[in-house]
Amino acid sequence: IFIQVNAEKFQSLRQMDPNLKIEHFKIENIADMPVAVSRIGEIAKRHDLAEKVNQQFSAQLAAVRQRTAGMDRPRVLFVMGYEHPATGGNDTFIGQMIETAGGINVAGSLKGWQNLNLETILQFKPDVIVCQVDENYEKPDGAKNYWLQMKDIPACKSGRVFVVTDRYWSIPMLRTPEYIVKLADMIHNNSAK
Repeated sequence: IFIQVNAEKFQSLRQMDPNLKIEHFKIENIADMPVAVSRIGEIAKRHDLAEKVNQQFSAQLAAVRQRTAGMDRPRVLFVMGYEHPATGGNDTFIGQMIETAGGINVAGSLKGWQNLNLETILQFKPDVIVCQVDENYEKPDGAKNYWLQMKDIPACKSGRVFVVTDRYWSIPMLRTPEYIVKLADMIHNNSAK
């Protein structure tokens, strides 16, 4: 069993089958993903496949970096939620996604995941805001309207507020480069608001 949660949560399964192998992966940033793939390849005795997957992953990231090289680097804030927003510093994959997409993570000085207040967001002065909401609990239009009324924030004043509802935006995985491409489009005005 491959997991990203604490292996202790699977103790009852181990008691039922002592031969059960549980492999725990800690994936907190982009560099952790190829490490996990290599480990899976090792366990499955498919080093060749793991290497191929990792090469594709690296090539996708390099393509985005090349596409945005030399472009202006807007100040970007990626938040989860809007009434009680949270974001990640540069040591998280969200921060790394922003940097790879050609932006500057305004929350880069933060460590890990942090809740934000409006004062801090005003101080960050983001040029672009990407707000992830869970449609089961928050309305995307409500999130967009919330941010657009904050005219003291450059992103809000210029209308460069994007709301995303796909939960995979905030889960590090091999599809992360696809989301980085979408983020680059938002950051560099290649996408409809």
